[in-house]
Amino acid sequence: MTAPNPTGVAPQTPPVAPVETPETPKPETVTRDAYEKAVEREKKLKEQLRAYEAEKAEREKKELEARGEYQKIAELAKKEAEELRQKLAAEEEMKLRARKFSAVLKGLGTSVEDKWYSVLGDYMDEVRVNPETGQVEEMSITPVVAKIKESWPEMLKKTPVGVPNGAPAGGNPSIITRAEWLRLPAKEMKKWKPDQIKEG
Repeated sequence: MTAPNPTGVAPQTPPVAPVETPETPKPETVTRDAYEKAVEREKKLKEQLRAYEAEKAEREKKELEARGEYQKIAELAKKEAEELRQKLAAEEEMKLRARKFSAVLKGLGTSVEDKWYSVLGDYMDEVRVNPETGQVEEMSITPVVAKIKESWPEMLKKTPVGVPNGAPAGGNPSIITRAEWLRLPAKEMKKWKPDQIKEG
């Protein structure tokens, strides 16, 4: 049963809270403490990002510097390779020149004294080489040899081989009398063999 209302006023129902529907979102609120923590965390993250970017830039700079060093190393290797190429080319040129000298000496039919090598060197450009084989063309030797024989006949004159200096000229220059041999200095005496010394 309901209790009688002595005032005679109709009873009022307490106000009902409005029902929230999904269409009307409730505004989000955070506490001041949570807000300060979020701001502080954002500052730390920004500082970490700046530090990371600075570290990344420094690392890239070091990599570029290292690449620069590698570039220097590569340049040095390139320079060494070029020097080796030049040495190899010089060695090949020297071998080619030796083949030319040998062919000219063979064409002359005799050896020459070392003092004539510079004269022979002046003629080496006239000696042709087959570019495919690298061998001296024999046909180019004949005119070079003819020029040398015509221009430098004294190059081909030889002193007799096996005759000691100061040996007496005469019928047989390789034989000396004991009297002549005894007049020679000791150094010259050693040049004569016993079978070259005759009594008389």
